[in-house]
Amino acid sequence: MLPEAEDATAERARPSLVTVVVPTAGRAEALERCLRALARQTIADDLDVVVVDDAGGSPVRNESAHLRTTVVRLPARRGPAAARNAGVARARTPFILFTDDDCEPAPLWAETLVTQLRDGAEIAAGPTVAAPDAGRLAAATQTIVDALTWAGSDGKRIRFAPTSNLGCAAAVPAALPFDERYPAAAGEDRDWCARCLAAGHEIVVVAGAEVVHRPSVTLGGFFRQHVRYGRGAARYRRLRQVGLERIGFYPRLMRLGFSRGVAVGVLVCLAQVATAAGVVVERVSRGGTRAARGGERARPAQP
Repeated sequence: MLPEAEDATAERARPSLVTVVVPTAGRAEALERCLRALARQTIADDLDVVVVDDAGGSPVRNESAHLRTTVVRLPARRGPAAARNAGVARARTPFILFTDDDCEPAPLWAETLVTQLRDGAEIAAGPTVAAPDAGRLAAATQTIVDALTWAGSDGKRIRFAPTSNLGCAAAVPAALPFDERYPAAAGEDRDWCARCLAAGHEIVVVAGAEVVHRPSVTLGGFFRQHVRYGRGAARYRRLRQVGLERIGFYPRLMRLGFSRGVAVGVLVCLAQVATAAGVVVERVSRGGTRAARGGERARPAQP
């Protein structure tokens, strides 16, 4: 079944320059903040926004007459990789930007990324920062993402950029869609970046294109989130046949965490425990799935 789509605003007289794809699943208040931030973009009149509701039944309020918004509703929960692919399929612009429903791009975000893309970059990414009032849990998660982003970087190009703040020529995700074998928000963006690099693309750093991340999470939710990240990491390593991060990555991660405060450092350590647990869960789950399939093959056919 094809996704259901609805246009929340009227057609423009001239075509837009860029499409912003925003996956969402049941976070209506956060999504409203994100859309308000997109309406404040310096090139808001040149934006199309595609909100992809991943079977969450999220109400979508567009309070700006200048923001053209299309809502695509997936018929079943399929995960952010599938949601982004559905958003890309709706885009009719030369450039596509990605952000998340709990993010608030700064007013110059879209213009800054698009300028880089128009100057020839195929993939461009800006910094994502945890909102100061989002708390230490958000700061710890952002610390880990920062460490992954800058691992192996030369300062101008990076090997990984989270989809909270990413832009590209439309031809890139059309040729290299997100892998929908990742059912949750974990690992699918690392996988996509790795495949883009393998295809010869570069990810250019755009320092002025900032996005503020404002997650709402409890300590239990934080632990479950990093278990999910561990499962995504295990799936990424299995599908792409890559090993663990280099041994020096983990001491650098710990130093970065504690440089942002003792509490943040402790939470980074806790997140690594949760990530390791997620790796184990994914491997056990994978083994159980293989065993079940083997049993099905071995079971004789019923008359």
